Amino acid sequence: SARLPVAVLGCAASLGRFSGVAKSVVSGQHFMRLELVADCVPNHNWLQSWSAGMSSFDNYPGLPYIASLPFTRLAGAEATLRFWALLAAIGVLGGTYGHLRERGRSISTALIAGGLIATSMAVWDWTVSGGVYARVFAMAFGATAWWTHGRALHVGGERWWVATSVLLAVAVASHPVSGGFAAIYVALVQLSATGRGGLRRLAMLAGTSLLLASPSLLSPLDVEFAGRVIGADRPELTATPLQWPWDPAHLGLSSILPCLVVGLALRDRPKRAGLAGLALILTLGYMYAPNLRLPSSMYYVAGIDPFTMPYLVAITGALVVGATLDGLRPRI
Repeated sequence: SARLPVAVLGCAASLGRFSGVAKSVVSGQHFMRLELVADCVPNHNWLQSWSAGMSSFDNYPGLPYIASLPFTRLAGAEATLRFWALLAAIGVLGGTYGHLRERGRSISTALIAGGLIATSMAVWDWTVSGGVYARVFAMAFGATAWWTHGRALHVGGERWWVATSVLLAVAVASHPVSGGFAAIYVALVQLSATGRGGLRRLAMLAGTSLLLASPSLLSPLDVEFAGRVIGADRPELTATPLQWPWDPAHLGLSSILPCLVVGLALRDRPKRAGLAGLALILTLGYMYAPNLRLPSSMYYVAGIDPFTMPYLVAITGALVVGATLDGLRPRI
């Protein structure tokens, strides 16, 4: 019935979901940073030292906040955060779809993989309610880099390699972990497509991206906590609820369908299915590492609490489906 969406929108409006300060775990800090830039740029040091006093903000690069300055001054910090969420969903969806098409996947497979991202609450809810704005902002550029990289492999042309370097640099400079995830995937695709013959091109791609992103990579080293990127001692990490992988409010289909596809593909394409399954295990394993009572020094990446990982698991699931679905026999 048409009354249902009207009723839902009316309830959401009455609860203030479309106005006021963003409702999320750490969006207050994002909100403060956007306001700080809008009020003070260019009359302060916009690198890591301006995070002093902002809880959990000692290792966030400044690029998203500086780049958003015109929009923040025009529309406000609240609207800017909503724009980040929308940009993230569009960028990750479009970049993943374009990448899979450039890599020879069928339209239906690319649409299914993109649909897992577009309809996953692990992407939407963990942005606007979990506050992982900077991470998904970075993933928008990282996923677009996947598309330009696939284009470079497919048709060649230096402009596509240059675009990939710039987009990866922007992703890393917006959030090192999301940018690093995007860069690792580019490296895996490059080695899979070209073998050893692509190592020189890969080294040039990595070197250019690192140089372009170097201000955001080097400045956190001035901060003790952020300087230790891996292996920080965080005994206070909380356990991740066990039902999240099948809970529609969190992962749901974006983890169930990839696991099903990998299981069906093990017979016909065991190597590809095994690697895809390993990717799922690694991301889910990080999310549930505190539940296993593992010392945080064995796995912890600074600033990425395991329970905030659902969005990355959903994106990994979409890539797994894109990599394995076309190979199933009989076709689904």
